[in-house]
Amino acid sequence: MTFAAVFLYEVDNDGRDAFEAVYGPEGEWARFFAPGDGYRGTELLRSGERYVLIDRWDSHEAYQAYLAAHADEYAARNREAARLWRREEDLGRFESA
Repeated sequence: MTFAAVFLYEVDNDGRDAFEAVYGPEGEWARFFAPGDGYRGTELLRSGERYVLIDRWDSHEAYQAYLAAHADEYAARNREAARLWRREEDLGRFESA
């Protein structure tokens, strides 16, 4: 089974490079998650000014455990990264069928 946390972002055209550097598969968020037990990687898809971000993990439990263990750093990174997008929508948590 695999698990995915999925988000939608709207990003100004002039901010794409900075956004992709932080949210892309080799970006700052991926490096933050990389030590996590069960982290499988990040995929970033783009259509115009919209991005879909998919963080894949072995399980929902692995994802939640990592977030809980790193809650303060996650919150600080999230506040800092919010300057890179104009809209964020949490599309949900999904498991492989």
